[in-house]
Amino acid sequence: MGAVVRNKWPLRFAMGLLAGFGGLYALYSLAKRWQQQQENRDVGCCQPKTQNLLRRAIDLDVNSQETEDSHQGHVLVNPHDGLEQQHLQVILELLRRTSDTSIREDVLVTIGNSAAFTVNQDLIRNLDGLHVIANCLLDEVTSVKVKAMNALTNLSLNVANQEELKIWIPRILKIQEAATLNSELQVAGLRMLTNISVVSTHHHLMINYIPHFFKLLVEGTENVKVQALKILVNLSTDPELTHDLLCAQQERSQIRGNETKGGLIKVSRNKSTMEAAEQGMEAKTATPSGKKE
Repeated sequence: MGAVVRNKWPLRFAMGLLAGFGGLYALYSLAKRWQQQQENRDVGCCQPKTQNLLRRAIDLDVNSQETEDSHQGHVLVNPHDGLEQQHLQVILELLRRTSDTSIREDVLVTIGNSAAFTVNQDLIRNLDGLHVIANCLLDEVTSVKVKAMNALTNLSLNVANQEELKIWIPRILKIQEAATLNSELQVAGLRMLTNISVVSTHHHLMINYIPHFFKLLVEGTENVKVQALKILVNLSTDPELTHDLLCAQQERSQIRGNETKGGLIKVSRNKSTMEAAEQGMEAKTATPSGKKE
């Protein structure tokens, strides 16, 4: 009898294990169902929570220290723990789904602030947020484009991010060229291109815009001139672009020379016209010789 009981013990042990596993699976199912219910319940109150996250990020103080030299610049920042991965997921998803201009602007400002910290630059890339943000460059509202460009400027300080953003460089070049001269959008685009041009990897994409940058050196405001000059300095470090830079500079000098020459000719013609007019006036007012008064 004792032998029979001993032989049945492994069977009882196995049945106990199965029962335990069954109970654990039931608990897991209940927990999973509760989690899904909580997520569905949170959809209704997503907007206030998101606004709170936006407000937290907008109010963040970006404490960065920037150092630059003649060839490149980089920003050293202290990591910030105010926004975590789940927070970034929420606001990126909101940016992807909403078409409300004011919300999109707030989200982009939030991302721009958080992207000033190197730890968040990697997080946003890993969350596939770079392309979500870059898609805002297609927005018809100029203010949304500006804020998207500002966020991308901070994100482009990261070399790994630059590699993913390279497909957007042609679009950024076109946007800043087509923008109103000295506008906020143009300045934002130039700042983005300044960061992109720090390394020579993507210089070949900017060759056709070198004359445009030289033009901005003449026609732009001080801020635009500084950004255009930074880009040209970065491009000048690439030996393969030496010929293109010299040709563009020479062409611009010829245009300025022709403009100066044309201006001198115009002034000379105006002066001759004025002198002729003055002589005509003197001839009309002069008293004819031999006429009795």
